[in-house]
Amino acid sequence: MKILSPFFINLIRLKWYIWILFSIFFCIIVITAIQNFHEEKILLAAGYSLLIHFFIFFTYARYYEKIAPVPKKLMVNVKLQKAKLNISDILMKEFDYVHDTASQAMNDRHTVVNYFLIITGGTITLFGAFLKPKDYPDLPIKNILFTTLMAFNFIGWIYYLKIIRLRQAWMESARAMNHIKKFYLQNLKLNEESCKKIFRWRVDSQPAANKPSNVFYYSAVLISFFTSIALLVGWLTAMEKSLINKNHQWYIYFVGIYHFIFQILMYSEFLREVNKEND
Repeated sequence: MKILSPFFINLIRLKWYIWILFSIFFCIIVITAIQNFHEEKILLAAGYSLLIHFFIFFTYARYYEKIAPVPKKLMVNVKLQKAKLNISDILMKEFDYVHDTASQAMNDRHTVVNYFLIITGGTITLFGAFLKPKDYPDLPIKNILFTTLMAFNFIGWIYYLKIIRLRQAWMESARAMNHIKKFYLQNLKLNEESCKKIFRWRVDSQPAANKPSNVFYYSAVLISFFTSIALLVGWLTAMEKSLINKNHQWYIYFVGIYHFIFQILMYSEFLREVNKEND
C-alpha cells in the first residue's frame, strides 16, 4: 500500500459495504437522469446528489487524520525536581489547556446544533410563507422550493462535517490528557492495577471516537434526519411530472433512506481511528 498516495489509501480504507451502497445509488441516479433527461430539475437533483458524494469522498481521502499513538514508555532520565525547568508545572498547564479545549468542543457542538435547528425552523417558515400559489400567482413556487431544499441539504452536510471535526477535537484533547496522566503514573512507578484504581479513563480504556450513543452521535443523527428529508422532498419536487405517469416513487424513497444511512456510515468512517505506525 505504500506505493499508493495517502489519498488513494484513504479511499481504499473505506468499508466495502459503503462502496456497494454507493454503486447501487450511482446506477439508480444515472438511470433516472437518462430516463428524464428532458426534465431540468431532475438533472440538477441528480448532479447535486452525485457531486455531494464526490465532495464527501474527497474530503475524507484528502483530510482524514491518522492518530499518532502514545509511546509505551514515557519514563524520563532526569528527576522532575532537579530539572532546569519545572516540568510538573508545564505539564499541569498543558493539562488545563487540553481540558479547556475538550470543554470548548462540547460547547461548540451545542452551538452548531442550535444554529442548525434555527436554519431548519427558518426553512420550514419559508415553506409556510410561500407554499400558497393563490397568494403569489406569478411566483415560481416549485423552483423556490427545490432550490431551498438543495441548499438546505448542502448546509446540513457542512454542519455534519463540523460535528465530526468537533468530535475529533474532543478526542484529541482526551488523548492528550491521558498522555499526561500516563507520563505521571509511569514516573511515579505505579503498577497497572493502581492505575486502574486511580483513573477510569486511560490511554488503553478511552472510548472509541466513533462510538455510537453519545451526544456527538445523536447530533449527527439529528442533522442526517433533516437533511435526508430535505433531499427526499427535493427529489419529489423535481420528479413531480414523471410521477404522474410513471411509478417511480421507490426511486425517491430509496434516495432519502440511502442518504440517511450513508451519512451515519460516513460518521463512523471519519472517526474510525487508524494509527500512523500501522499505515
